[in-house]
Amino acid sequence: QFKNRAEYMDALSGQILQRLRLRTQRETRGYKELIAAYGYLESQLEQSRKKISWLEYEKEKPKKDTENGSEVEDTALKAKLEELKVIQYELNDAIKKKAEYADKVCSQADALKKMEEDLGLSQTRCNELETLNKALQEKLTTAEEIVTVLSRTSEVIAYSSSCHIWAYSSYHIWAYSSYHIWAYSSNCHIWFSALWSRLQAIMGEHQSLQALYNSQQAKFKGMERDLAHLTQQVLEHKMKEAEDLNNETSVSKKLLQLTRLKELQESVGIGNKKVPPLKGGVGDMSGANEKLGATPSFVDDVVIYPATPFDSLEAHDVEVSALCFSPDGNYLATGGGDKMVKVWNVKQDLRTVDSRCTLSGSGGSIMSLQFDQSSGVILAASQDNTARIWGLQDQRTKHTLSGHSNKVLAAKFLEDNYKVVTGSHDSTLKLWDLQRGMNPKTFLAISRCNDVIAGRGMGSTIISGHLDQKVRLWDARSGNANEEIMLEGKITSLDHLPERQLLLACCRDNTIRLIDLRQKSVVNTFTAEGFNVSLDWSRACFSPEGKYIAAGSHDGTVFVWEVATGKVRSKKEHSSVVVSCSWHPSGYLFASAERTKKVTLWRQ
Repeated sequence: QFKNRAEYMDALSGQILQRLRLRTQRETRGYKELIAAYGYLESQLEQSRKKISWLEYEKEKPKKDTENGSEVEDTALKAKLEELKVIQYELNDAIKKKAEYADKVCSQADALKKMEEDLGLSQTRCNELETLNKALQEKLTTAEEIVTVLSRTSEVIAYSSSCHIWAYSSYHIWAYSSYHIWAYSSNCHIWFSALWSRLQAIMGEHQSLQALYNSQQAKFKGMERDLAHLTQQVLEHKMKEAEDLNNETSVSKKLLQLTRLKELQESVGIGNKKVPPLKGGVGDMSGANEKLGATPSFVDDVVIYPATPFDSLEAHDVEVSALCFSPDGNYLATGGGDKMVKVWNVKQDLRTVDSRCTLSGSGGSIMSLQFDQSSGVILAASQDNTARIWGLQDQRTKHTLSGHSNKVLAAKFLEDNYKVVTGSHDSTLKLWDLQRGMNPKTFLAISRCNDVIAGRGMGSTIISGHLDQKVRLWDARSGNANEEIMLEGKITSLDHLPERQLLLACCRDNTIRLIDLRQKSVVNTFTAEGFNVSLDWSRACFSPEGKYIAAGSHDGTVFVWEVATGKVRSKKEHSSVVVSCSWHPSGYLFASAERTKKVTLWRQ
């Protein structure tokens, strides 16, 4: 780290001097203490001498007093003599210590003198080293100058030798290079001519390829236009087919409703009276020739508005939490906090309901119910973290679907009735294959699930509603959520109208939202004064033809909205929270359930 030897020697000598000074200070510190102790002993010795002189005087004085015969003074003299002996002993000890300290001082003084001589020698040696370093530095500088001169001399000698060699061979080199330059220029001319010809050929080939590319590009654009036109025609054709299918389904349903109406009229004794034809139904085909693709109206004169309660059932021993009608309309099922599912027969006159059977085996409250399409089995979701399937004929449990880690609030059949989807508060959905009996496929939903929709008209799509205010659309084959629709309140229930691809979502912000599944957006919002959704499992529903929406409120009031106009009507018949409601498939009967045991049946 030093630039030259002189700096190194200066630093070394400085370090040596510093160490010697520290050593001198450390070793002379003890001598200073000895010198101070020696001075103290000298002062003590001086005081002892004065005291001895005084005692000797006192010693002579008793002799004179003894001659006078004083006994008191003789006693004092003896005491003084004893004290004198003690002091004499102390004086002897002090003299011995003085001698010892004097020896130590002398030895330390000799050592100090020797150290000073060593320090002087070290200083002298440092000065000599510094002088020697300067001399070496001068010699080193001279040697570097000599080396520089020698290197330059060698370069001059080498350059002069090369100049001689170059001068000797320059003529021969000129003659040889002139010939080869002439030969190389001739070859370059030939090579350039060939290269130019090749370039001309490549340019011609490029022009022909460019023309071919332009023609192919024009053909490709024309094919793209044709493809877009054909795609549009296919989409229009598919839409027309779907509209035709919807119209056929609507006509078939209205024909079935007309048949049921006729049977009902005959059963109550009015079969001979003239029944007005159904608008848009079999009795009136004025809408049959409407333009395909037109938006279907919400007109449905068959479905009744539930205005008058005509019967009530004390369905369970404790609260009622779920109810539904079977697809064929022959049964009404209710589930409650007593862990039972009760099935009721619905008579043909739609005015009488009696008990059919009670299905047991659940370990918790029943939260959701659904019949399969044959109305032969019933599926129930339970708070014991399972879902169960019972057969109505033997009234036995056919399947117990366990695997969730929290309560199951919803369970639905898929379209083929051999698969079941369940939604739970463990933030998952599970897809069960009843035929294969394999482990269920699990869909991670992040948020707690309150309801699911699957089955007729859904294909492999599953829809779920969650407490994080989102509706999720799942692909049952891949298990992925393909779409999410964000609402403004916790979702308590869902209902589906497959003919019009409409989804109903009941929310804890006291609203019911109508969602178009084709647009994946909310198209209408229904609310009313006094309407209050107070439970996370409050269920709202469509009427069979989608004309009405019904839901219950916290004060026991049932609210019914007309979808086309948004007009709302309400009637309070219950004394506590209305948990669930459902329409009979025919549209002539309506049922609502409250938490305190009661199920009410309504008619127009």
